[in-house]
Amino acid sequence: AVEREIATRFNLPEDAIFVVGEGSQLEPLLVANQRLKDALGPGIAASWPVDFLPPSSLQAQTAAAIQGSGLTRSGVVTALDRAATRTGFRPDVFAPFVGRLDRLLDTGERLTVDGYRSHGLESIVGRYVAQGPDMARTVAYISPRSAADLSRVEQAVAQVGAPLRLTGVPIINVELKDRFKSEFFTGASIGTVGVFFLLLVGYRRLAPTLQAAAT
Repeated sequence: AVEREIATRFNLPEDAIFVVGEGSQLEPLLVANQRLKDALGPGIAASWPVDFLPPSSLQAQTAAAIQGSGLTRSGVVTALDRAATRTGFRPDVFAPFVGRLDRLLDTGERLTVDGYRSHGLESIVGRYVAQGPDMARTVAYISPRSAADLSRVEQAVAQVGAPLRLTGVPIINVELKDRFKSEFFTGASIGTVGVFFLLLVGYRRLAPTLQAAAT
């Protein structure tokens, strides 16, 4: 029921593998997601909350890189105009991009949930992040292509630990498969003992009880 609720709330397939994070603050969840993403690398197909909402520390590093690059609006505009002329484009071809340069080069800007919402992008960030006054949740969607990939994901999530948890129908199926054999034999043993006891109560003698049990 919880998995169905997550799938419905975040508009994700019900057979997905989810990495769910929950806590009182959003930032620690984003940091944990970034650690897990870095640990898995690009070899595992996944869609992460931090693809749209990087941790504050990572955004600060990006801002520092922009500031340290020495880029200026006028310098970028000049470079774009030269590139347009060199490649045969009309002079104003990059005008829409130039209009965004001030915000792009503003090292004080940060990506936030409220920022996405204010621009009408709730449908994007809402698939990965739910934030309330006292609780924040994140969901990452991972698509392992093999049992080896699944095992690697499980190990990585275990290493990162709280507040991240791995769930999903494939995870439950693997667990049920591992538990089925031992629980089947346990149930069969209990059933056999129970039937034998009932036969013994009915026949009140061991010999006919054994004969009935053998047949």
